[in-house]
Amino acid sequence: MLFLGPELQLESQCEAVLRSLPEWFGIEKALCMYAADTAFLSLMQHFADSWEIHCVAVHSSARNRGHGKALLRHSERWFVEQGVKFLQVKTVAHTSKNAAYAESRKFYAACGFTPK
Repeated sequence: MLFLGPELQLESQCEAVLRSLPEWFGIEKALCMYAADTAFLSLMQHFADSWEIHCVAVHSSARNRGHGKALLRHSERWFVEQGVKFLQVKTVAHTSKNAAYAESRKFYAACGFTPK
């Protein structure tokens, strides 16, 4: 079973995490949407066998300790159980000079994603 932030009523905790990462979540409208949508990792279904990582964030004080990867691996196990074949993530392209998004791309590459 997949639990999302609003179902657990964790919006304020999610918002605190997102606000700790202004390099990624500096747009107020988007931050509020993500806070309402997620408990650190949210997923969007596009087709029966195709999903997308909508938002993933770990509080700045707990980053680089494997929490993001653990959240992702947990969702991947759930996807396997559901018969999902494709998982994608969208982020800023490598042509951007933004260091925060370079870090995001490095994380996704370490988790097995390839740019397309």
